[in-house]
Amino acid sequence: MLARLPSRAIEAWLNQSKFGSVLADCLTFIRRNLGAGGAVRPGRSGLIWPLGFAVGIGSYFSLPFEPGMELMWAVWGVFFLCLGGLLLARHRPSLLVFLLIVLAALGGFGRAQYRTASLATTELEIIERAVAVEGWLESIERGARGRARLVIRVQTLERSEDPPRRVRLLADPGDIQPGDFINVRAVLTRPSRPVSPGSYDFEFHAYFKELGATGFAIAPVHAGGEDNSDSFDRALARFRWDLAERIRSLLPGQKGAVAAALLAGDRAGIDQQTADNLRAAGLGHLLAISGMHMALIAGGVFYVIRLIGALVQPWACKNDAARPAAIGAMVAALLYLLISGGSIPTQRAFIMTISVLGAVLLSRRALSIHTLAVAMSLVLFFQPEALIGPGFQMSFAAVAALITAYEAWRFRPRRQGRVKQTNPIAAFLGGLTMTSVVAGMATSAFAIFHFHRMASYGLLGNLLAMPVFSLVAMPAGAVGLALMPLGLEDVPLQIMGWGLDLVFSVSAWTASLPEAMRPMPATEGWVLVVYSVGFVCVVVMRGWMRLAGLGLSLVAVLAWGAGTPPNMFVSEDGVIVSRNVEAVNGWQVSTSRRSRFDIRVFLEQHGLGAQAERMALGCDDIGCTGQSSGVRLGLVESWVQWREDCARNHILVSRVAMPEYLSRRCEALVLDARVLSRRGGTMIWTQDGEIIRLRDVRGAGGRRLWQSWVT
Repeated sequence: MLARLPSRAIEAWLNQSKFGSVLADCLTFIRRNLGAGGAVRPGRSGLIWPLGFAVGIGSYFSLPFEPGMELMWAVWGVFFLCLGGLLLARHRPSLLVFLLIVLAALGGFGRAQYRTASLATTELEIIERAVAVEGWLESIERGARGRARLVIRVQTLERSEDPPRRVRLLADPGDIQPGDFINVRAVLTRPSRPVSPGSYDFEFHAYFKELGATGFAIAPVHAGGEDNSDSFDRALARFRWDLAERIRSLLPGQKGAVAAALLAGDRAGIDQQTADNLRAAGLGHLLAISGMHMALIAGGVFYVIRLIGALVQPWACKNDAARPAAIGAMVAALLYLLISGGSIPTQRAFIMTISVLGAVLLSRRALSIHTLAVAMSLVLFFQPEALIGPGFQMSFAAVAALITAYEAWRFRPRRQGRVKQTNPIAAFLGGLTMTSVVAGMATSAFAIFHFHRMASYGLLGNLLAMPVFSLVAMPAGAVGLALMPLGLEDVPLQIMGWGLDLVFSVSAWTASLPEAMRPMPATEGWVLVVYSVGFVCVVVMRGWMRLAGLGLSLVAVLAWGAGTPPNMFVSEDGVIVSRNVEAVNGWQVSTSRRSRFDIRVFLEQHGLGAQAERMALGCDDIGCTGQSSGVRLGLVESWVQWREDCARNHILVSRVAMPEYLSRRCEALVLDARVLSRRGGTMIWTQDGEIIRLRDVRGAGGRRLWQSWVT
């Protein structure tokens, strides 16, 4: 009865208002036509609205320019036209559905723009000398080489009246701990943009994390003055650090580092070899607190409370033990969200968990497409930028595929007669296998697109390690976390460490297998969009629409495989990487002294793990010349012979800026210091000795709000 009250209240409101009655007619049409006999599978119509919202968000972020007032007025005009069209098209339900989808897309576009604009600040003035930074230490991160990176919540910044909310510095924290006020002198720079088109965009992600600058300290960090601002955040940061230090003191080595990452969200201390082994075994998701970790914590609390309630028979006969268990699990999920640091993947997992537990409170089916739709809507509303990140795409794709597979198994045709009893152990292993297969297939394309590699034995690694992690390591860690205020955490954490040792053994063995981590070539964004549309059609639609979705996914896979890599790449620092079939791995580089990181990222993007060979060049005092892919290249150190250089070469690359009036008169493509600083890394396609296509980091459009601009 209680579960029906919200729907009855909504129905009453819909019937009382004219606009509400139109929405009621539209919802009735969806249930009867889309869910019963139309193109959408039963129970999938709820996904239409968050998907429309996602289309609008994706449209905003894919624009090559920042929308101006003219475009925004047009968007608002279409929005109000569609809003009025709902009243005029009351007796045309198909039109109503179309208008609501358009409204959802426009709403997503507007929400993404508002979110982006709300984070805009005055662009930081970058100078050559160090400036004084004062604030409180939010977290300490450690890289693969042990260098500490300090994330500082800025209070004051020298020479800046509107300082960024956060900065990140390479520095030695000494005895300083998170939560302490500090001051330090550091050289700052803006967050770096992608090194090549399609690679990881740190500039974008830093903008939405409100990380306005990075740099390095030139002097030791000192304790600063006190301030009452952000007292709760400071206390929480200090508590998380103390918790992580306590875990690492009880569990030495890598098991302590990983346990601190799982329970406190502090990944400091995880060495590169451990992380690489886990990724090669398909277990890299263990290091990122996500839906699985949240489900194990909240699900464990839910199971214990429900079991205790069921044991109290007089109370259990009159009450449903699932509801207090759901409330307790919600509290546990909230505490875990705070303790683990509240990163974006953790926030998504928390919203999904709360949606599932809320369905339990309302006596609804906990894991359903409607629950997924609610979680997806909330995540996209509060964090529209999450749409283009791998975490959002992989997590929701995995959940949607698992729900679809579960429903197909649940409603499968069954033979008449006695039901065969299933061994619980066999059922658990079978469920784990099916879960790994379905989730792996659903997320593989998204993982390859973003990370350019594939764990060849990921299924094997998950089948061997996940039972230990799910049944031993994580439950023991949760118990240890709960008993820590009583000082009784030693034994549970030791059990967790034993489980993690087994996981490490599995990952090391799996990573040692031949071609355990296989590099995969990158592709352009539209290929992933086509694949995503096909995936959605398979999950949401039925009949010929589902077959069309399979066709779209197949087209995307074929386009992925048929994609032509560029013939050469020019880094922002003027280093050329070009294709050469005679080289060992097919690529050559003009110099190995500069842009090593850029070169490695570009090669990994195109499925190449080995280093490129040195390019054969003929050099003199003012530059070098060479040939690749049928075009002549010139690496120029001086423009004193610009006429000859422009006439003899197809492409001129230089770390020295060429005067603009000379650049306009040059027959060759000029990629000098000024052009490269504005465009960033540039890919070049050639055919028959001619340049047929260019693609650079910045693109042909104008500046977006999250992009710094170099003139």
